[in-house]
Amino acid sequence: MPNIVENWTDITGKILSIQRRPAVDILSLEILQKKSYKDFPDLIGTDAQLEVRLTEGKVRELKLKNGNVIQGLVRAAGPDLYFFNPESVSIKN
Repeated sequence: MPNIVENWTDITGKILSIQRRPAVDILSLEILQKKSYKDFPDLIGTDAQLEVRLTEGKVRELKLKNGNVIQGLVRAAGPDLYFFNPESVSIKN
């Protein structure tokens, strides 16, 4: 059985596109800032862009659109599979 590592990274990114999906949308982000969060390991790579999943309810609540700069905690759930903690996401612009 694989080991599961709890991980979080504080990310600020500009939304390049939003792929609407049932329940969870996929946000393509240009990473503007990335920093460690508390004592959690940072398992996010060094790519300039990242696709991160966010509940479609939170996308609607914040009225997110292309060009918004958002900040929130992201965790890696597998290779190339990333999720925002919905409660942590806010608009920066």
